[in-house]
Formats: sequence, C-alpha cells, structure tokens
Amino acid sequence: LFDRLKPEAFNDPGSRAVFQAMQAAGGMAWAVQNPQNWPERVIENADERAKQIVAELVVRALPAQKEDEVERYCRSIVARLFDKDIVRIAGLLHSQLLRTDPSDVETSAKLLEQLQVLERQRARLRQHM
Repeated sequence: LFDRLKPEAFNDPGSRAVFQAMQAAGGMAWAVQNPQNWPERVIENADERAKQIVAELVVRALPAQKEDEVERYCRSIVARLFDKDIVRIAGLLHSQLLRTDPSDVETSAKLLEQLQVLERQRARLRQHM
C-alpha cells in the first residue's frame, strides 16, 4: 500500500525526499524481501537531506515493540498519509467544482461523484487509524 502513495502526499520536503529514495531503492516490496539491506539501499538512492534523515531514523527506537504493535503502528502511519492525500485531492476537486459553470450540470455531477468516492475511501481508511 505504501508504494502506491504519490510524492505529493508528503508536505515536508525531507519526508518527500526519503519517500522518493525508498521508491528508487525498490519500494516496500523490495524491502520486505531484503530487510537486512534496506537502510543502506535507501541511503544509496537518497539525496543529502534524505541520507541524513534516514541515518537518524535507522537508530531511532520504534514506539512499539511486539510484532503486532509494530504492524498496527505502520498501518496507521500509511493510513494517515493516504488520508492526507485524499484531503488534498478533495480540495482540488472542490476548487474545480467552484470554478465550474453552474449550468454545466454534467461536470458538476461528475465532480460530486468523485468527492463522494473519496469520502467513502476516507471513511474506510479511518478504520485503520
């Protein structure tokens, strides 16, 4: 799921740089298969800012210890990232809806339908947060 995020989901430039380094390193699919080499591979694909952030993250303790707690913690982070991205996309759609000619009923209906789909997705995500 994490690999399906877009860089725009990350407001912070440092977090975006780390995400892009992770993607360049093969994404989470690669990491799951090769966990022992993952931090080094991300650092190899990172710019200077992201290298520093990854180096700090590698030594930081997780706020969860047991496997199920770590999984729940990770899932909640990914769910929050998707939630933020849904809010960003909904804002773009709302803005487009406001600029749409009121007589263009078809376009307005399509935009409203997309907004409803996003809200349903957001509600499902919130179950994992």
